[in-house]
Amino acid sequence: MKRASGAVAQGVLSSRWFHLVVLALGSAFVLVGAFHGYIWFDESYSVAIANHSFSEIWRIGSGDVHPVLFYWALHVLNLVFGQNILAYRLFTVLGSVALASLGYTHVRRDFGWKPGVLFTAFVLFIPYTAIMSTEIRMYSWAVLAVAMCFLFAMRICIKARGSGPVRVNEWIGFALFSLAGAYLHYYAVLVVTIINAIVLAVVCARAVDRADAVAGAQCVVGVLDSFRVPNDVDPADRLSADGRGCAEHL
Repeated sequence: MKRASGAVAQGVLSSRWFHLVVLALGSAFVLVGAFHGYIWFDESYSVAIANHSFSEIWRIGSGDVHPVLFYWALHVLNLVFGQNILAYRLFTVLGSVALASLGYTHVRRDFGWKPGVLFTAFVLFIPYTAIMSTEIRMYSWAVLAVAMCFLFAMRICIKARGSGPVRVNEWIGFALFSLAGAYLHYYAVLVVTIINAIVLAVVCARAVDRADAVAGAQCVVGVLDSFRVPNDVDPADRLSADGRGCAEHL
């Protein structure tokens, strides 16, 4: 009897619909905290800089430790919705939901249903990640880019070690998410650089044909972009006069 009930429970937990329920409940849990208009200092910087043009954001970003991709995305929202705090906040929540969805679309397929469900649940229900998910900052999107970079890297490394040929779309995805991570957060630059270096080493060591060796050259994207990492430790010290001043436009 116990064995039968255990089999039924495992059947329910391992089902795709249960995973989707976890994803839906977790998304609702995170979304509840997004409907407010309060912002703190870092968020005010994001809101203010979104009012500037793409070229101005690039110029202001040259004096900031954080790359500009997230601010460019906010500027697009600004062009569509105006200076709308809720739209900005929902955009960051969307990044967290997309990250949690990887548990269903990628982690589950590559590592099994248990890691997939746990990945989704941890992303959405851990208090720290739930709070960060609703802040108008680049954190959720940066983690998404790094996670995708890592998942593509795992597939490339496993196949490079003999399980099969690496597909072109896997190299493209790996390169694009490496760049996205590098232009979303300076910590993400460090992580994707390490991932790229590992993939490059694996591919060069295990390459069985010239095509794999040539494709491995794409790994240097993250390594080269690491030169953008600023030398300063304190982000506040790198804010330019324009960067500080943009907060005054609130």
